[in-house]
Order: sequence, then C-alpha cells, then structure tokens
Amino acid sequence: MEQGTLFIKLLSAEGAFPVPGSIVISQTENGKRIFELKIETDSDGLAPVVTLDAPDRSISLDPESTEIPYAAYDVEATAAEYAPVLIEGVQVYSGVESYLPISMIPVFSAGDLSPDAFTSDTRSVSGAADQQLVHYTIPQPALTAASASGPQPRGVCSSQPLVLDKVFIPEYITVHLGKPQSYNANETVSFPYYIKNVCSSEIYPTWPENALRANIYAQISLALNRVFTEWYPSKGYSFNITNSTQYDQYYVSGRNIFTNISRIVDEIFNTYLRRMGDFAPYYAEYCNGTSVTCSGMSQWGTVTLANQGLTPIQILRHYYGSNFELATTTDIRSIPSSYPGTPLRIGSTGNSVRIMQRQLNRIGKNYPNIPQLALDGVYGPGTADAVKIFQRQFNLTADGVVGKKTWYKISYIYVAVKKMAELVSESEPYPDNSGNSSGSGTGTLRQGAVGSEVAAVQYYLSYLARTFYPSIPVIVPDGIFGPDTTSAVRAFQRTFGLSVDGIVGPATWGTLEKQFEIAYDDNNPNSYFGAYPGIVLREGSRGLRVQQMQFYLLSLHYSYSDIPRIRADGIYGPNTTAAVRAFQRTFGLAADGAVGLITWTELYSVYSQQNARILVDEEIPAYPDRILSVGSSGRSVLGVQTYLNVISRKYGSISPSTRSGLYGAGTEASVQLFQREFSLPETGRVDEDTWDGIYSEYQKTLLPEHLETRFINVGYPDFPVKVGSTNIYVRTALYYYDMIAAFDPLLRPVPITETFDLEDRAAILEFQRTRGIPATGIVDAETWAVLYNQYYAVYRILYPDSTDAGRVTAPYETLYPGSTGIAVEQLQVMLNTLSAYYCNVVPEDVSGVYTVTTESNVFVLQQALELPMTGETDPVTWAAITALYNSVSSARSSGSEAGGDLYTVQYPCRTIDMVRGVTLTATCPEPTAPAVQEGGEKASGCGCCACSPDCL
Repeated sequence: MEQGTLFIKLLSAEGAFPVPGSIVISQTENGKRIFELKIETDSDGLAPVVTLDAPDRSISLDPESTEIPYAAYDVEATAAEYAPVLIEGVQVYSGVESYLPISMIPVFSAGDLSPDAFTSDTRSVSGAADQQLVHYTIPQPALTAASASGPQPRGVCSSQPLVLDKVFIPEYITVHLGKPQSYNANETVSFPYYIKNVCSSEIYPTWPENALRANIYAQISLALNRVFTEWYPSKGYSFNITNSTQYDQYYVSGRNIFTNISRIVDEIFNTYLRRMGDFAPYYAEYCNGTSVTCSGMSQWGTVTLANQGLTPIQILRHYYGSNFELATTTDIRSIPSSYPGTPLRIGSTGNSVRIMQRQLNRIGKNYPNIPQLALDGVYGPGTADAVKIFQRQFNLTADGVVGKKTWYKISYIYVAVKKMAELVSESEPYPDNSGNSSGSGTGTLRQGAVGSEVAAVQYYLSYLARTFYPSIPVIVPDGIFGPDTTSAVRAFQRTFGLSVDGIVGPATWGTLEKQFEIAYDDNNPNSYFGAYPGIVLREGSRGLRVQQMQFYLLSLHYSYSDIPRIRADGIYGPNTTAAVRAFQRTFGLAADGAVGLITWTELYSVYSQQNARILVDEEIPAYPDRILSVGSSGRSVLGVQTYLNVISRKYGSISPSTRSGLYGAGTEASVQLFQREFSLPETGRVDEDTWDGIYSEYQKTLLPEHLETRFINVGYPDFPVKVGSTNIYVRTALYYYDMIAAFDPLLRPVPITETFDLEDRAAILEFQRTRGIPATGIVDAETWAVLYNQYYAVYRILYPDSTDAGRVTAPYETLYPGSTGIAVEQLQVMLNTLSAYYCNVVPEDVSGVYTVTTESNVFVLQQALELPMTGETDPVTWAAITALYNSVSSARSSGSEAGGDLYTVQYPCRTIDMVRGVTLTATCPEPTAPAVQEGGEKASGCGCCACSPDCL
C-alpha cells in the first residue's frame, strides 16, 4: 500500500476568518469503522498534514484498469459555535497532496440558511437535523463515469450585440449545480478555484504534468467561452455555466482539490486556447477517450502523448488542429455588469448614478445603517456618505468614490440580497395571438394592436418610466397600441440594447417583463404584485397603486364587456369609479365604487386567473356572448379553430381549420361538419350550444392523449406555502402530494385546490414526519424539493414511456401552440438535449404543453435544418428533430453522465431510487404500528404493512 497526504483548513462560512476546531478522519468498510484519526487545527485554522494509505499509483495511469485509483476518507469537522460538517469520499492519491478547505457555518445562522445555500446533496443525515449537520458527498471523478464535456455548441449565441467585446478572466463565475432547467442551487466561486475544482473532479492528479496542463487549458477555454458568449445569460439564466457534463464540465461542491493541480492553475489560469486570427476562447470539447469518444480531446490520450514527450500546445494541436494557439490576458476582473467607465464621485450625474442609488437603497433594506437615497441621479454629499458606509461594511477603501471595485461589489451584494422571486405576480404570458387587430396571430404586438396584452406593455413601460428610467417617455395605458406606445417601446429597446423597431416580440416582451419585476420588487421589497396596498382607494386618490388597480380593470375590460375601458393614468376619477362599480356588480360585491381589501382581492384574483398558466385540466371557457360567424376574429375564433383541429384527429369527417383567428369559409365548413357529426343545426355558426359541444368533445379527444397525466415541473416559488395561501403553487404542491399518497399508505389524499387549508396542513405534517424533515406543516424549500423528487419518481413508475423515457412514437398530426400530451413532452425532452448545441434553443420544463418557448425552439431548429420556419412540428419537422436528437445522443451515449443530476430520496419506510430504474423498495424490516402523540396525531414511524412492495 502506497501513501498520499491530506492538508485540511477550517474557514468561516464567508471564507474570511480561520476557525480553530477538531477534525476526525476515518474510513468505513461494511458499516464498520476501520480507521480513525483525530487532529486539531491551530488558531489559523490549519491542521497538520497527515499521511494516509492510498492505492498503487500505477492504477491511475492505466486506462484499462477497473480499480478505484484513490482511497476515500470521511472527514468530520467540529468547532465551538459552528455547525458540524461531514464530507464523505475525500480522495487521497498515492504521492499527491490533497487540500481540503472546509467552510464552517456559525450555529446562530445555520438554521436560517435556505437548503439552496448548499448543493442538492447537502442535507441533515443520521437523524442529526437538530445538530444542523452540513453534509457533502464527493462522487468519483468524471473520468471513471464515462466523462465528457458538454458538446460543441452550434448556432449564434444571441441575436443581441454581445455585452463582452474582449476576453478577460472573471473574478467570479457562477455555477448551476445541475442541468440548466433544473431547480438546483447556484454557487459563485472565484474563477481559479472553479478550474482547480473541475480539474480535480474530472481527471487524476497523478498524470504527467504536460497532460494536466493540456486538460487545464481546455477546461479554462471551455469556461471562458461560456462567459464570453454569454451562453446562459442569453437564454435568460442567472448563471454562467453548469456542472452537468451533458452541457458543460464537472464541478463538485465542497470537494477537495490537489496541490499540484492548484499550483498549475495559479500559474496558467489566465491562458486559454483560441484559433489563430480569432480572439475568442475556443470551446474546447473533450471526453475520456475510452468509454466515450468525441470530436475533441481525449483525456486519456493526453497521458499517452505527454509520455511521448509532447508539450501541452502540441497535445492540444494534435486534437484541435495546427491553427490553434495559446493566448494570455492580463485583464482579470469581475464580470462586467454596466460599469460606466469612469469613477462616480460628488458632482457626477446621470443614469449610472441613479442605478447605483437604486441598488444601494435595496441593499439598505438588509443593512439599515446604509441610508435611503433620493433617486435623482445626482451624486451629492448624501450619496457619498452612503457609499462610504457601504465601503466600510464590505471592507473597501471608504473614500466615497464608486470606482470599479466598489461598483462591482455594490452590484454583487445587490443581486445577493434582492431575491428576485419575491415577486410572485401572475404576470402576463407572452401573447401567442395578440389583440383583436388585423395582425392577430403573428405573435407580436405592434402599432394598431389592441387588447389586454397591449395594456400590459403600456403599464410596464409607464411604471418603468415613472420610477427609474426617465429616458422612457411616460404613456397612459389605454389598451390601444398607438404612436406614443411605439415611441415608448423604441426608447425601452434603446435603453436595454434591443433591436429598435418599436415592435414587441419575444425578446422585447421578456426583457420588459423582467425589468418591470426588478423595478417593482425594488419599490416593494418583501411584497408581491397583487398585494393589497393597505389603504382604501377611492375617487380622488392618485399614484402608482391607483394605476396598478386601473391596469387590472383595463385588462379585464377585454374579457368582460360590462366593465368600461378606462385609461390607467394613476388618477382615480369618475370614469375609474364607474369601472370599479361595474366590476363590483359583475362579481357580486357591494357597488360602492371604492377599492378596499375585498374588492382589491377579488380584482387581483380575477385578473391573475385570467393570465395565469393553468396547470390542471381547464374548465370550459366562457361562451363569448356573441355568435361567431364569417367575419368574426379574435381569441374566441382562434380557440374554436384549435379545438376543431384536435377533434379532427379523432373524427375523419371533420376537416381541420387554419389557426388564424379569422373566421373564414374554411372555419365555417369545419363548424358545419362538426354540427353534422353531432346532430346540431348545420348553420356554420358557433352559438352557445355549438361552443359547448366543440369544447366538450375537444376535452374528450385530449384525454387518451395523456392530458390527464401530463408531467408538471414547477420550481419552488421562493416563499412558503402555508395555511391561507391561495395560488397556483398550492395546487402544484397538493398535486405532487396526492401522486405520492397513491403509493404510500401512510398518507391520505386531499382535494387539490388553490387554497391551503388545515386539512392540507395536517397532510403535509404527516408527509414531513415520515420523511424525516422538520414537521412544520408548511411547504418550505426543503419540503418542496422532497415532494417534487418523490412525485417525479412515482410518475416515472406510473408512466414509464413518458417524459425522458425516449419511446414516444411520432405524433399523427402537427403539434402547435396549445397542443398537449406525451408527444409534446418528448419533443420538449429532445429540444432540451439539443439546447446544449444550439444557443438559441432554450431549455424549458417538460410540461407536455406546447408553449411559446417550445414554438420558438422549433423555429430555431427549422432554420438550422433548412425547413419551412413555421414554429409548428409537422411530421417532417418531427422526423428531422428526432434524427438530430438521435445523432447527438448516440455520439455520447456510451456512458452515463457523471453525477450531479440524479437524486435518491430516503425516508424511514421506503426509498425512491431514480438511479436504478426508479423503484420503490422497503427499508423497514418489520411492520410497526404508528404511535399516537398527545392530541391524537400519529408520530413518525412506519405504520404500513411491513412496508413491503406488495402493500404499495
């Protein structure tokens, strides 16, 4: 047995202070501890270097070896006033020093931390929840798990001009701990540490130095390419790279790194691979070269070439080509946000000052010693004093001048404290078919359009103009897209670097909605869009809350003709009073024309229901209160056309109709055929009886197409679901719970509603008790994660051919926005995989609902595949996308992805294992009867029939 060394340091949770404490290093075999060593750290947090047994070095140099080339040790760290830490699987190689920095979390704050503060593997174990044990598990290196980096990307990264016009080394890089579309945590670390971690997680530190250097150059280049092209931010994500080897390269939170790798990275972390004549970092794809092959570098091949005497650049040129070179940059900085280029100081004015003041005000909500500033864009003595306080708070030179370091620190802290998801409004979805104008159905809003979506655009623009962006002219929302709205849209597009065309397409809509959410959240921290303002609004009131209420009324006007159209100008005049009274009469409220708590709550409820993306089977849509016939147009017509197209799949006698939103001769013929099939008067017009019949048959047609079992993937809303909550997240959590309860006799199904009541609380309490998580009766982030993962496992058991099983046959007709079912799910799975190759393909939830995002992704691939660009998936498009998906999958399918994306949920009575075929297995040896606590509630325990699979 050979030996290696391990060097451990304890740091505070912030990494700024050393922590004296105790460390236990151990090994366990077959459940028995076979080795244990106890050591102490000094006042600098340093432990003595220890020598430990390790397997022969030769194992790690043999690509044919199936033995594990390192020894795995468990490390437990404890310190007074800090939560204990357990790191399992610390790797020690023969002849290599391993370095393990351990971040200790103060015990007074550990309980306040969200589970998202750690990796998805960070959980209380062994019943140690009360001890706040922080737990990491280090998996095998990616090399042993058929590793490969994410594939070579294709396509243009962004239709917008790139923010980054030169290559630099970011001070920090944000890693998403999972696949892009997964609801996992992000982790922000220094760029050099990221590379050290990736290299330590990917390959063996015993390799020749030139092989290590070649691999590190490739890893640096791949990461810098992601940063430089803004690959993930251009898709709308808040991170730079993932740790999924299906998409990027491997990073393991909390792992140990190796001293020789650390030394090399410190020397070359600012050097990257590029094509000669090109200044961009090259996306240096690689794979292990044995169980997985690819067009890039072979990791095992670098060992062979290094042993032959090749230098790192010769090794890289062997794989990537002779026209490649290594480039070094001395530009090492934070990732740029919008630094104005020169320091801000007393006397500075403009939008950059206003942005800085706005961010300081938001930070001041968490740090009360920073005073609130007037958002006037003028850098006066008050602003300078606030900056000095911020600088002292965060260990910067307190000179009152906002240079690059202070600017970036303000931006970083602003993002950290802001919690964007506090805004839980049911925001307007992007309009598939916009308004009632002749341009309806184009998927854009432009001059001449009318409707609730236009009102939303106007309201968002007006709010931004009135609060933070004087460059945008103030407009009054009226639901009519006129010249003033066009001018405001153009100003918004100029302000945020979009194509200035005055048209609201998907890019403008998404940016507009995001910026509105940011601005609203800054003005209303710890609140949400539909929250009651706390005061009664009545005639004579003015301000943003009045405008918000008017916007709700204006939006509802287009669905409820009794509510008159008003202008959302923020002035509560007679017209607004009349509209409020009309709303109150329509919904059975006292028609006093004032908006108190009851009226506000009902108003927001109706508005949000109108615009929310419903997750459950739809109720029958309201008849539009007018007969639809040739010449009619709008959403109701589009609905009829959509429903008839679905019905035509089942009834060959009914011809499909073009989805245009315009009631023409083709729609009339389809309606007549439907009426004939179902013995209705053959008028060719849609009266109420025909409307109800069409929609009823539409639902019946969808049922066998998997609508009732569609997969739902909704992330934690960043606020708890508790008694009194009323929103779509309640329905989602209860849906997850009921699916699990169908398999678990300890759980009792509950009605799925949008209001969380005492019965729901009791059910969640029992769920938490039986899963070993804190029993609060509140669906917090941890409970949501366990609910989702167990629901996912059960869903895969019930519907093994759905979602990502990959055995879905081609649909028998064209899929388009609004289509649902298992074929749509499979399409979304394929699109998500292809998003690793095509930047403009955006991963989305596998929902089984053909959304605007699905349509956009299909459009991108149709363009790449030289197909008619319709955004719809006809048989030709399906076949082409399937072939592309199969080709990229087969090229990389010789091994499984290296960890990080699969999850096993354990709790007292059974295990749901999604790694080994998704099975339910028992963990209780004998049946036990549930104990009864005081008050009649069941205590934690099995209580099922031996917890055997047969009783499930």
